Amino acid sequence: MLVEERRQRVLDLVSKRGFVTLSDLSKTLEVSESTLRRDLDHWHRCGVLRRTHGGAIYVGDSALPALEERSDSHLEEKRQIARAAADRIRDGDAVLLDGGTTTLEVARCLVGRNLQIVTNSLPIAQLVASHREGDLVFLGGYVFPRTGVALGPMTVQALEDIHVHQTILSVGGGDREGLVQQ
Repeated sequence: MLVEERRQRVLDLVSKRGFVTLSDLSKTLEVSESTLRRDLDHWHRCGVLRRTHGGAIYVGDSALPALEERSDSHLEEKRQIARAAADRIRDGDAVLLDGGTTTLEVARCLVGRNLQIVTNSLPIAQLVASHREGDLVFLGGYVFPRTGVALGPMTVQALEDIHVHQTILSVGGGDREGLVQQ
């Protein structure tokens, strides 16, 4: 395989998954980790991904605006969704909330309840941590500056040891084809 072809495959995998570990890339592409480190360093210098210890996270060409830019958009609809989701959660539950403006509204509805909130979102973690009721588990990892969401191998590893009763995930939007991933 040519260097350019391999590098493109590396970038395609990182952009598709959002993040990858070096060992996963090595297994998938059947290339040594030292070769892949050089490829990841190349894309890091180009600014389309960020190297992490043991892997990489895609950061290039994100069409998703910063959290602050999305917070007020369709706010009443987000609040209606949040109330409906919060009504399904029982006191004592452990709830996983991913990052996003709608899940932030869900967190606002859950504050003050006897729950364990698990999240990779800094804004949600800050909201929950500012109240005495309930527990907070923050999933670490590389925090994307524009979204305040932690992702990467550390986050995945933390998730492997977490067990929750309910999970509330967000999406970038929807169209006739279905949900649009962020």
